[in-house]
Amino acid sequence: MIGQSSGTIWSGNNLTVGAASYDGLSFLRTYYQPETARVYPYLTAIINVDKGVVTGITWDNACVFCTKDKCDEITFDFNGIQQTQETSGQPTAGCYIEEGECRRKIAEEQSTECDLTLYVAWTGTDSRGAAFQSSAYRFSAFPAQELQARISQNIPEWADLNKYIN
Repeated sequence: MIGQSSGTIWSGNNLTVGAASYDGLSFLRTYYQPETARVYPYLTAIINVDKGVVTGITWDNACVFCTKDKCDEITFDFNGIQQTQETSGQPTAGCYIEEGECRRKIAEEQSTECDLTLYVAWTGTDSRGAAFQSSAYRFSAFPAQELQARISQNIPEWADLNKYIN
């Protein structure tokens, strides 16, 4: 179960998300954990590229959306072993929203806040050696106050981001 020591195998009931691009494959991230009734809706995959060749996929810090007390370790390998930043070499935690709060927001506000939101950023260079720029616009790159304002305005503003995405 989530929340125990590193090396713990997850429950087979978790809903998890993974990202793949060519030969690159990410660790798994939890979207929904039924034993704790928690939803982890915000994920950003960072695809690492060297001269047009995908060299790996990492997850961005998903704890920028909440306070530390609302952040859990949610990253696993394909054997179900929970990862930490030390074992995986990347951020491994994410913010949760209680399932009951999600249900309330949907019923009262018709909110989509608990829907899975997967963003993708690219880092490295394309086949011509040109640097990708989208990784500079990932959520962890923004100060917390600016991030809160952007979320409340339904980030991302696609018109603004399109000019930076390669």
